[in-house]
Amino acid sequence: MKRSLFRRLGRLGDGRWAQKGRSGRFVLEADHLVVRYSGASRPAIDEVTFAVEPGECVVLTGDNGSGKSTLLKTAAGLLEPQGGAIRVFGSAAGRHPARVSYLPQRSELAWRFPIDVHELVLTGRFVHLGWVRRPGREDHRLVEQALDRLGIRTLARLQIGELSGGQQQRVLLARTLVHDADLILLDEPLNGVDAETVEVIRDVLDGMVREGRSLLVASHDHDRLRPRSDRMIRLRSGRLVEDIQRGTVPGRGVASLAGRTRAREFVA
Repeated sequence: MKRSLFRRLGRLGDGRWAQKGRSGRFVLEADHLVVRYSGASRPAIDEVTFAVEPGECVVLTGDNGSGKSTLLKTAAGLLEPQGGAIRVFGSAAGRHPARVSYLPQRSELAWRFPIDVHELVLTGRFVHLGWVRRPGREDHRLVEQALDRLGIRTLARLQIGELSGGQQQRVLLARTLVHDADLILLDEPLNGVDAETVEVIRDVLDGMVREGRSLLVASHDHDRLRPRSDRMIRLRSGRLVEDIQRGTVPGRGVASLAGRTRAREFVA
């Protein structure tokens, strides 16, 4: 039951663009991606093209309803595209669950479920263990290490229903750490948390990038993440309207048009 509850968590220019796509050097590639919910009058993601390089931290921003969460869920393999393509490590999204960790908004989880903090974080190891092997000493050590890194070791045996919002977010990020993935997809990790937790989370995200992991982080409050990110991608009504490199002037980096020709090449 514990595994089924959190299973969804672990499923959780120039011409070089096309060359990297074919050689698999990008960790994530979206080309003219279209995602539409049943019955919706317009796509939630509409002709979006971009790529994430190894070790890159990309902030995905935009107003509520702009498509940020939908894009992350599609990259995690939880939603099927209706048009275009999305590839993760050179394959269809969802094909590499051990290499991709998806952290949804914490409001999507059942926090009243009778499980303690250590057990929840330990579920991050299930993707490596499969359905037969039981967690071993090394798995529990990694959990303790992650709890230390997030400053919540003392909460290990606390029921998750007793946690504050900031503590919940730290626990979910600890679970992401023990997943030990190469691509981290995070949906609003700083939403509704206290200032101390913001700094802890930002430090952990910095550490992930230093370790060579790639991050795609959705945040409506991009100012709290942008100084430590490499790029900021802005969505509006499902469309990519800005792709800004760190250090450039906001508003000058529009990639949705510039990337169209190059994107066709890698799909072909």
